[in-house]
Amino acid sequence: MDIQPSKRRRLDHQSSDHDNEWSSTSGSEHEATQHSVSAKASSVKRDDTWKKQQSSISQPNRHEATMSLEGTAHADLFKLQLDELLRGLRPKYETKTTKLDSVIQKLRSIVERIPNQEALPLWCSPDIRIFSKALEVQKAFEQSNSVCIPFPTPIPTGTKILLAYTKPTNITVVGSYARKTSVLLDGKLTVDLAVTMPSSLFQANDYRDYRYFHKRAYYLACIAVEIQKAKVPALDLFFAYQDDSPLQPILIAQQSSDVDDKGRFHSRWRIRILLAVNDDVFTMEKTLPTRNSGGFGQFEWATLISLLMRDGGRTGRPILSIGHSSYQLFKAILQFLSSTDLISTPMLVQTNNFKLTHSENPILFDGSRGLNILYKMSRWSYRLLRDEAQNSLKALKDPLADHFRTFFISKVDERTKRFDYIFRVPVKKLDKEASNTNSISGLAERLYDKFYYGLGDRATLVYPEVPTTFPWPVGSRVPRTNKLPNISVGLLLNPEHSRRTVDKGPSVEDKSASATFRKFWGEKAELRRFKDGTILESLIWNTSDSKRAVIDLIISHVLDRHFSHIEHNSSNVYGDAFDRLLPQQMLLQSDMLGPFSAVMSSFGSLSKSIRSMEGLPLQIRQMFAASPELRYSSLFAPMTSKPDRPRKPVEILIQFEGSTRWPEDLLAVQRTKIAFLLKTAEGIGKDNHVSTVRLRLERSKRKLSEISCLDIKTRDGIIFRLRIYHERELSMLEQALNGRLPCSSPREEIALAISEHKRNFIHRPIHTQAVTTLATRYPLLSLTIRLLKKWRDSHLLSSHLMDELLELIAIRTFTCPYPWQPPGSLNSAFLRTLRFIANWDWQSDPLIIDFNSELSKQDIQSIRTRFDAWRKLDPYMNRVAMFAASNIDREGITWTDRRPAKIIAARFTKLARAACEVVKEKGLELKPEALFVPTLGEYDFVVYLKGGDHGVKKSSFKNLQMEDEEGDPFDAIYNPQQMFVDELQELYGDDIVFFYNESAISVIAGLWNPQTGPRNWKVGLGYSTMPLAKKEGEEQQVTINKAAVLHDIARLGGDMITKIDQR
Repeated sequence: MDIQPSKRRRLDHQSSDHDNEWSSTSGSEHEATQHSVSAKASSVKRDDTWKKQQSSISQPNRHEATMSLEGTAHADLFKLQLDELLRGLRPKYETKTTKLDSVIQKLRSIVERIPNQEALPLWCSPDIRIFSKALEVQKAFEQSNSVCIPFPTPIPTGTKILLAYTKPTNITVVGSYARKTSVLLDGKLTVDLAVTMPSSLFQANDYRDYRYFHKRAYYLACIAVEIQKAKVPALDLFFAYQDDSPLQPILIAQQSSDVDDKGRFHSRWRIRILLAVNDDVFTMEKTLPTRNSGGFGQFEWATLISLLMRDGGRTGRPILSIGHSSYQLFKAILQFLSSTDLISTPMLVQTNNFKLTHSENPILFDGSRGLNILYKMSRWSYRLLRDEAQNSLKALKDPLADHFRTFFISKVDERTKRFDYIFRVPVKKLDKEASNTNSISGLAERLYDKFYYGLGDRATLVYPEVPTTFPWPVGSRVPRTNKLPNISVGLLLNPEHSRRTVDKGPSVEDKSASATFRKFWGEKAELRRFKDGTILESLIWNTSDSKRAVIDLIISHVLDRHFSHIEHNSSNVYGDAFDRLLPQQMLLQSDMLGPFSAVMSSFGSLSKSIRSMEGLPLQIRQMFAASPELRYSSLFAPMTSKPDRPRKPVEILIQFEGSTRWPEDLLAVQRTKIAFLLKTAEGIGKDNHVSTVRLRLERSKRKLSEISCLDIKTRDGIIFRLRIYHERELSMLEQALNGRLPCSSPREEIALAISEHKRNFIHRPIHTQAVTTLATRYPLLSLTIRLLKKWRDSHLLSSHLMDELLELIAIRTFTCPYPWQPPGSLNSAFLRTLRFIANWDWQSDPLIIDFNSELSKQDIQSIRTRFDAWRKLDPYMNRVAMFAASNIDREGITWTDRRPAKIIAARFTKLARAACEVVKEKGLELKPEALFVPTLGEYDFVVYLKGGDHGVKKSSFKNLQMEDEEGDPFDAIYNPQQMFVDELQELYGDDIVFFYNESAISVIAGLWNPQTGPRNWKVGLGYSTMPLAKKEGEEQQVTINKAAVLHDIARLGGDMITKIDQR
């Protein structure tokens, strides 16, 4: 490809040839502080000489590149996708631009014919009388011409400005359109028309007090007046801010079309009229690096590539080569941005003995023009750029990442997903406090400085976001900042430190640092002696009294102390709302795994007790955790206190040493397990840690199902369920399936037993161990999984989506987080997970998780091959709809075999998409509870039950009361609602699809199986039927008797059911 790659994941950038002079590649920057249009001719001549020099360089300096370009061979697919993308973005110049060229020519001729105008004096003074006169001059111009001058703020004081218009020295089309390297943005083409203001309009001191910018605004208004008078057909005029800088208004002439209430265009092309000045207007000293503000766009991207093709290496040789492909250039620039800190180590290109003063802003200085290419970038925007570059490089190295989607499809600027925490500050109120600045960008800098210091290592990025001003009609006033709602500050948090409640400051012996610390924090700072004997300045954040998160407390304190008169409102903070939805509220706990400490400790004690038992027939080889409670992922963490809802027992496995005394019959193995469990119960019952032990035989229609287990209640109130794993049982089942071992069960039942055995005794323990390890590496993973399960349960999908599948989906947000870094708050983690579910094309793409970065490309391809085989074997996805594999389970169907069904998978995706739409619509006004409200109107019927949390206390239903009037020690796992659902599933599971929330069963929704609809009557249909009206000449048809089935359900539920609604 010969097209210049654009800024990361931005499709609205215009491309340019990589071998062009940077001043010619874009028309987006033509200001007093930059180059003149007239200087381009000489620049192009220099290009020819430079190209010849470059052609003689056979190899670029590989060491300078910090950017190895190896491995590009397996980027072929990525490059093919780029080629296809660019084909769709390139305009057809031959057929689409004829009318546009005529409009450009007409605009050029209009501007050329504008007559010189007499100088208009504008006196600017703090004196109210003189100031009023200045306003009168401005108002007179606007009333007579129907064009408002887009003067910037502040207005210069104590000076006289001569506003004048003389014919421009040059008018030319610049940028990508001139070189036919444009791209279409939303089907629209942008053209830059540069108008060079004559040097005679300016004086030597016009760089002071915003004088230049006022002259520039007046000149632009004069052009707007004449174009408006010309009444060009089907042409609308707007003012806009270039790069969101209020100092740089531009004029936009666009094809007539509707403009929405936010000022967004809906036309096929637009022409931006930009103003430029000649090189001799201001000396180079006036354009040296100073204060920055803005971003990094296509101009900076193209310029950076051009400069690095000339210089940048330690030995003065180029970093990049013209021989590199577009993909190589793209990757190389990412590596340069991520590995080079241009704040701490400014980069000077083509400079001789130049001494640079200290600056806190990024500097990429082009000595030949005396210009800092990154003059628009603020400190926070540069740090965000580097963060994005680093994330992009990680994505390129990750074989599981979809590179094309990551860079060019995924929308990354949604604040609720990009940032972990966001707070808003009213601009109008803040403006009164900003005594040292008079611009919105200055306010943003002040916010950045204070919160960068105040948050410390809790935040990896502080990003003030100034509200965007959309284009406005030329006859209207400039939208003022006091009409804007607020400045929002986005935070990227470090989850390891963000919830810390104690901050250690400087030592008391460091007087200077201590004084700075106390000046910043005020009365909040206090002197403390710590356990190691050190005496330090410190901060204590008491979350228990305020019921607020630590980050929220810090934000409030910094605003109150350094931005007084601003009333901090908790509704202006977005970042911890989802935490409050979790049971055993995690908001106020610095240890996010804290609720599970009791069950983990109890399991450790129980393991020691069982291992130390004597008198067992065989020695214990190993014990396994096989439950969500023991991998920090259950919605409700086991509690030692009396529960307010039914609990699930904590599943654990025990494996005895091998022995030839085990029977060779499958049913005999089950009986042997019962004997071992009885012996284990006899021994463990004597342990001081154990309260009660009970052998349990579960009901099952299948002979080969695992039915025996041992319920163990510890002294701390936690109930464990112990099962025995026999390593030869799987081999015996496989032999029975192949006919090599006698077994009376049908083959289908044996196959189900094999699948169940693998899931429960092989994959689940390994999965538990892997998730436990990841949960300690990513502290927020546990919260994300738990909230995702709550969302699933809230939408009545508990029985259709296995816990392990949801855990894999949530894990992907952390192990493959692109296009972002791993989330730093539950808000961003949960919303990104929903976004993945909404976009996951599970019919065509498998879910592949790599727990510890061990999957090679060959391994991934092998998993994809298995997925393709399943799609060929089961094209209608009747058995496997979703395919979820990992490095520890490459089969891909362990957690998705037979569930979710295709219809459930589609609903899962639909619900996630609906949630994402709500998030996008509400933005920072989102109420998280709204995402957890189920929609019951889509079901065929809904059964309402009494008390969704019922089951812990003594039952009020006579047929369900416990025999033991004093209470059963295992009543915590007694759940009559779940028993009722299980009974319905067993009786009507083939005819009805049931939906319910297993954590609080208050409603049971149902959909009739389409196969129960009208059909020819025959014996043994398996459900209650009713005849339909018979048509002459046709067989008698029947359909399911819905009323009878619902009547039976009501009778089975008895007093437990309050009502049944039928659609």
